[in-house]
Amino acid sequence: MVLAALMLLRNALRETLASRLNAALVLALTLDDLIPCDPCVSSQALMGLMTIHLAGVVVAFDAAAVLATRGRHRLRPRTQGRGDSGTDATNQRRDRSDKHRPKLTHRCHMNPITRLLIVALVIAAAPVHALANTDSVVLGMGCFWGAEKRMAAVPGVTDVESGYAGGDAKQAGYRDVLDLEKSIQRGRSDQRNHTEVVKVTFDTDNVSLEQVLIAFWENHDPTQGDRQGNDIGSNYRSAVYTNSASQRVVALKTRSAYQKALSAAGYGRITTEIAPLWHYNRAESYHQDYLVKNPNGYCGLSGTKVAYPGQPEQAKPKALNAAELNRGRQLIVFEAEHCPFCEQFRAEVLDDWSSDVPVVATYATAPPKGWELDQTLFATPTMVLFENGEEVSRFTGYKGDKARFWKWLGQRTS
Repeated sequence: MVLAALMLLRNALRETLASRLNAALVLALTLDDLIPCDPCVSSQALMGLMTIHLAGVVVAFDAAAVLATRGRHRLRPRTQGRGDSGTDATNQRRDRSDKHRPKLTHRCHMNPITRLLIVALVIAAAPVHALANTDSVVLGMGCFWGAEKRMAAVPGVTDVESGYAGGDAKQAGYRDVLDLEKSIQRGRSDQRNHTEVVKVTFDTDNVSLEQVLIAFWENHDPTQGDRQGNDIGSNYRSAVYTNSASQRVVALKTRSAYQKALSAAGYGRITTEIAPLWHYNRAESYHQDYLVKNPNGYCGLSGTKVAYPGQPEQAKPKALNAAELNRGRQLIVFEAEHCPFCEQFRAEVLDDWSSDVPVVATYATAPPKGWELDQTLFATPTMVLFENGEEVSRFTGYKGDKARFWKWLGQRTS
């Protein structure tokens, strides 16, 4: 009964402040009846909670449950006695049957101040975002490291958690998802894989689901299918996993609106999966707040630079001028802001350029007017070799493979 009460309160703390206060007060006022213990157990519980409350409310309640269980198993023998005349035999049989049955010690009578301190501790240990009127939505937009950083920057978002969702497996971790994706790519499995996602919790008094989804659409390219930039596979697909019918309505509405903007900018069909949340798993702790802990880590998101209808136009990079380039043969390096692989390529290759082929780097997402790409750019950096204004070859991505790049360029220009 003690453990059940503690777990109920533990879950109640995920609701609003009012419900948590009521539950905490009920627990504090009934601890006398719930916890059979010796006189020191209440102080032990309080000290245990005070020691670890900064680790979070879940840990605090688990500790309280352990201490309560300790108190429950302090035993003392039953006091024997005789009943009224005519019932002695019955009482003796009861005494014999109860002889080896464990009996609870006396119940502790907790000081009212102790109860109030425990209530205060419960509230202090609760996450800040639990104090607000919150909702959550689960979003897939490529590698969850960058997605977590982008969505955490949205005003009104109170928490962003990396995870996996949308796959057939009820439980899955990072290695499970990667291994299954390899099997899928090799044709050895027809299972539906999870995609990397972020669970975005937001304060509904300060930001709407529509505003959260606008940030989602603008901060990645939802037209790329089973990939996002350099990250290839169904585990990087774009997705919106909803928790209600009303969320689905908003997701479909915003998708339609953004499709019009993307189409006008020359992009293809949005491939984002919109479905009820299915088999969500929290990612491992080392994935949480990854770019906060590793500021120079990989992000992989640059978006399309296409503004959602009604939103301020995003700053667009300066377009390339064909008159300043060599139309006969020209290498163009398409980069992106906050792209560590682009910076690595610049440091290892561009800063010590040793080829007769003229090269230029740009944040633009298209070649100069009148020049033609064979296919849409989907990753950065992408090095495209043009001859007579037309693409003849490309080298996509860079992860320190300097020798392979030079070999590619030499084969294409010899």
